[in-house]
Amino acid sequence: MRKIGYFIFHNPKHFFKAAALKVWYLLTGVRPYYSVAHNCYLITWMAGLYFLSFQGWRKTKEAAINVFIILVIVVNCGLIAMSTVDWDNRFYIPMEPGIVLLAGGGGIVVADWIRRKI
Repeated sequence: MRKIGYFIFHNPKHFFKAAALKVWYLLTGVRPYYSVAHNCYLITWMAGLYFLSFQGWRKTKEAAINVFIILVIVVNCGLIAMSTVDWDNRFYIPMEPGIVLLAGGGGIVVADWIRRKI
């Protein structure tokens, strides 16, 4: 713990840039060595998933579920930012159930909105 604190104190710009990139790679799934088309697909897919998750989060009546899911996501992103690059995305797994659960609720919200428009 002391070594990471020493590194952060003496190299804050480098640390925060690397931390932001690690969280970006975690949340989007993109990788520098993937093709442009693959990365564009991933960003589109994840943006849709996060949009539906946000819609589900807004409509959820259970505040405890929302707080728990957000807490898991924030803590997980913080751990990734401080520690390691997740090239195989295994650290996305703790967040995935909550995100997909909320996305399902958001999918229902969007489907109801489309049904009302038709």
